[in-house]
Amino acid sequence: LTEEESSLHISTALEKSVKLCTGPVEVAEFKLILEKSESDGFIDRKNMHFFDNQAERNAVFTDRRFVNLMEAVKSNIARIKGLEANVEAINNSVNAIRNGLKHKMKVEAVVGFLSATINVISFGVGGYIFTATASSLGSIVDYGDIVHIRTVAALYGDACVDQVEAGVEIA
Repeated sequence: LTEEESSLHISTALEKSVKLCTGPVEVAEFKLILEKSESDGFIDRKNMHFFDNQAERNAVFTDRRFVNLMEAVKSNIARIKGLEANVEAINNSVNAIRNGLKHKMKVEAVVGFLSATINVISFGVGGYIFTATASSLGSIVDYGDIVHIRTVAALYGDACVDQVEAGVEIA
């Protein structure tokens, strides 16, 4: 074998054997082999340091403590992602409750005002006034607009207007 072929075979063997450095004993023995390979001229100093670094890294990354630490980190990452999903679901639920409460408050306000309006219009029940009041209820478009209610009441006569005014005074 020529020196170049020998160097190539030794470099290939070192690349494969560096993966076997899983502890301090293996790393120490590998460093002795590296020193011998460098002193015999099969590898240069730069490659010797490169393989030495690879052996140290492999020993760290295959150490039981490091492997356990990485498993714990992966487990924690999975748990955090689960917690994030739960927080998002809770946030969506809170927003839905908030929107439901807003809707409920609007409905209660409309029902309350509608009740007040009906009380205003139906203050005096009987005969023509009752008929006019019932007819005016179907004509009112906006129960929140007292001017509109007065305008509709005026269409059904003075008695209906009097009822609305009496109801406004009570409300």
